[in-house]
Amino acid sequence: MHFVLKISKQCNLRCTYCYEYEELGDRERMPIERLERFFAGLADWYRQEEIRYPLRFVLHGGEPLLLPDEYLQEFAAAQRRHLGAGEVPFSTTLQTNLTRIDAGRLRLLEELGIGLGISFDVFGEDRVYLSGRDSRERVLDNLQLLFDTGAIRRLGVGGISVLHAGNVEDAVRTFHFWRLLGLDYRILPVFSLADPPPRMRHLMLEPPQILGALRSVVDAMLETETSIRVYPLYHYLTAAVLKMSGHDGAIYDPSVAEWALIVNTNGDAYTHSGSYAEEGLLGNIFEQSMGEVMEGERRRQAIALRGRRAETCERCAYSRSCSRLPLVEALPSERATGADGAPACPIAKPMIDYIVGQVIAGAEARAATRDGIAARIDDR
Repeated sequence: MHFVLKISKQCNLRCTYCYEYEELGDRERMPIERLERFFAGLADWYRQEEIRYPLRFVLHGGEPLLLPDEYLQEFAAAQRRHLGAGEVPFSTTLQTNLTRIDAGRLRLLEELGIGLGISFDVFGEDRVYLSGRDSRERVLDNLQLLFDTGAIRRLGVGGISVLHAGNVEDAVRTFHFWRLLGLDYRILPVFSLADPPPRMRHLMLEPPQILGALRSVVDAMLETETSIRVYPLYHYLTAAVLKMSGHDGAIYDPSVAEWALIVNTNGDAYTHSGSYAEEGLLGNIFEQSMGEVMEGERRRQAIALRGRRAETCERCAYSRSCSRLPLVEALPSERATGADGAPACPIAKPMIDYIVGQVIAGAEARAATRDGIAARIDDR
């Protein structure tokens, strides 16, 4: 279970497609004393419910590294006091734009046991400072620092690259960038939590454009036999292999465990698919116990809403091999409707279909090559 904590919205960049854009100048932060109570209650809930899965915290923003060292130290200390003492397995990662890092900050993250995720599109001109200046050169310099200090491995660094209309043609080049670095990364198609505002409408992609980019990356992965994991393609590949081998996968069911709670700076907790929307609001982690949030009427309604999306998955050929997460937790701009009016799956199913086809075609090509070689040997 993931807790994406918006510990502060303040940011030094103004990325065109950012869904927090209007709040990036807000200096408010999650109060440590309220986080302290949350961690204490979370530990109690974890033990009482006899939960076995680990908890994963993502420090998000904004740019979390604009916060002072003391804040991060107090945050980590509060976690250890309550989750560590309660023997609750957990991990913490900080998601950064990598413009505000230095050797001292890297040492601090290591000391606190906080991993690092970096947001870097590689191509495109939309990750800019307030002045409008592009942040790419600073990010590349700081990325080199991660390698020079060895922090790239010690902090378990992985990346996220947003795919949008300004870089969709560079999807394969972006893949090779991460491949040559040896880092796993996520391709995150640009999305909007509501109607896209004018500043980002020109960056939005239609499903055929996203599919074209993802398929080209799959082809590049198969050609290079890369060892890095590219998400969500790794999950699609897993579903394809499970289907072809006749095995079932792990099916996501939010009634059993939430995949992620998106927690706003004021403590409001949302489902991933209902982020910042009334339909997704489950409660407030600063004002309610974890049990009240997880067992309340709001969550029952949110489970029912996502259950209706899962009905589409039940009718799918990959119903037992795909996790169902892409459809069940689809954001507003990721949703589609089929001819029958039911929720449709515009990306995951076509991608799994494509991967199955590519794997089968590759196997047939290898078999044909072997047969051809054997025939030439026989002719001798």
